[in-house]
Amino acid sequence: METPTCGYCKKQWSYFATLKNLFRLKMNCPHCGKENYYESTRNKGVLTLITAPAVIIVGAFLDFPSGWLIGIALILVLVHFLLFPFRTKVKKAN
Repeated sequence: METPTCGYCKKQWSYFATLKNLFRLKMNCPHCGKENYYESTRNKGVLTLITAPAVIIVGAFLDFPSGWLIGIALILVLVHFLLFPFRTKVKKAN
């Protein structure tokens, strides 16, 4: 598992530098400062976001306590965001 590499200077970003850019469309390289864009062709990680509501729905049919269901769903969403830097790929600005 690797964090993204800048499209310009080819240096690898740290985990926290990538996590800091989590909700930004333009990601500035921590090394050279140039703008990189999130490569939108990456679909990995969607499964964890789909799994969270599925756990709640299936658990509701099986009469699991709602506190457990919400807790498990929140943990799955948290794992999704914590693994974001390893799924991220960036490209040069056009």
